[in-house]
Amino acid sequence: MFGFAFALTRSTGFATNDFLPGISVSIKGQEKSLKDIWQDAPSAYKGSLVAGFPNFAIVYGPNTNVNHTSVLALMECALDHFAMLVEKTVDQGRIFFQVKQDAQDSYCSSLQNALSKTVFNANCNSWYKKNSSKKIVNNYPFSLFHYWLETRRVDWEDIQFA
Repeated sequence: MFGFAFALTRSTGFATNDFLPGISVSIKGQEKSLKDIWQDAPSAYKGSLVAGFPNFAIVYGPNTNVNHTSVLALMECALDHFAMLVEKTVDQGRIFFQVKQDAQDSYCSSLQNALSKTVFNANCNSWYKKNSSKKIVNNYPFSLFHYWLETRRVDWEDIQFA
């Protein structure tokens, strides 16, 4: 009923922003896949939820790399957030949860705005940016503490249940 995926980057450094390489994520009965939706610029609400993909969460997804702390701490934050969503879904006898598209768009836009003011946005090609979109898809512009604050509670108005 619920699914999650670990988005680990490749250790070679040559494909650091190909999230979920070798894994096909799609919705049964629909023609869209996560790869189709992300195409040139992967994005996810709080780095783990993607609109249109019910009961699905990514651990260490787009824009969750902090560069100055343990990835395990970030993963724990995402898993705790996912657990709160699953718990409420089950407690209310619902079938699924998913992030609303406008909430995801707003969250990702605010991240890109914050990232535009960082060194990651230097006028060069780097592993921080994804292909022609030049969006910064790996890094998170704030601290681990900030990410913990974002994920320690759920903004229920951003979530749709059915």
